[in-house]
Amino acid sequence: MYAPCITLLCRVILLAHFTENNSYFFLISWLPTYFHDRFPDAKIWVFNMIPWIITPICSVGGGVFADHLIRRGHAVSKVRKILELLCQLSKVVLLPLVPGSDFGTALFCVTLAVASSGFHNSGVFINPQDIAPLHAGSVFGLMNTIGAVPGFIGVYLAGYIVEVTKSWNLVFYLTAMLNLVGCLLFVSFGKGTPIVS
Repeated sequence: MYAPCITLLCRVILLAHFTENNSYFFLISWLPTYFHDRFPDAKIWVFNMIPWIITPICSVGGGVFADHLIRRGHAVSKVRKILELLCQLSKVVLLPLVPGSDFGTALFCVTLAVASSGFHNSGVFINPQDIAPLHAGSVFGLMNTIGAVPGFIGVYLAGYIVEVTKSWNLVFYLTAMLNLVGCLLFVSFGKGTPIVS
């Protein structure tokens, strides 16, 4: 039996999912604290709710956009890369702008960064079905296992960095850097064609 999880492509998918989940878990775990510390007079509901309202729109919109591109004859590989670029490159650009920004700019950047996570659903997240249709459950299970690691290690490290440096800058920069690595690897080595049936 062929094990798709040992291929370079599968490892790239695992890493890209890891980097996206790292930023997602960082944002969902630490944004309330960041906004409370940085903007103590801001209304809590604004920064706790607004960034997350747009995500389903990007998730559904990304799926519709991906389907449209595939129906127009674009290769599945290309479509997955475009959606993952939208997802992770948005964070690469926006997250470094958050520290030091005024409330409106920080909220705008964070809202777009969080919302861009919705594009991941039509990028790397669905990719196991493309590359290993008969083994998609196994690949997806491994992908989600690896993707859960930043939920406890990444969140802890973010808190540790903030505690040690007394600054949010490094955490936002490192998160963006990890997204850049995941994005570049997936764009360079990702595929949307079956490696095993």
